[in-house]
Amino acid sequence: GGAARRAGGACEVTVQRLNARVGAGALLALLPEPVVAYADAEYLQEQVFEVAAGGSLVLLDWFASGRRANGESWAFKRYASVNCVRLAGAPLLHDHLALTNDGADEGGGGGGDHGASVAARMGRAHVMATLVLVGPRVAAAAAAEPCGRA
Repeated sequence: GGAARRAGGACEVTVQRLNARVGAGALLALLPEPVVAYADAEYLQEQVFEVAAGGSLVLLDWFASGRRANGESWAFKRYASVNCVRLAGAPLLHDHLALTNDGADEGGGGGGDHGASVAARMGRAHVMATLVLVGPRVAAAAAAEPCGRA
């Protein structure tokens, strides 16, 4: 879906928050369509998952470079996604990705291209994804060897 709303020509930030609890023996599979942020969009997402002992979670958090047919590849203003997973009350994962097209990325993992645009840093890639597998019902998939790179 869209990643920002326009009101009177001004771009507003779109914020999505999700808080989910997964009970013992339950499985939550969150497999949405990718976020597609159009030119100048600002999208902020925070997802928090409380997984009980014996509960399982499949989380796919992914986004596309934009509306490529409109020439909007990595043309958003800001994209930020935070995923937190707690297992049996203990912190298991805190993943924070923040990309901006003003050369001032947050969170970052150290690279030396802080002044480069997102498009320059992403190269030929047009999709970025994080897959999280937690719990006994997905243990075999989590332990499997990767199939290779696309």
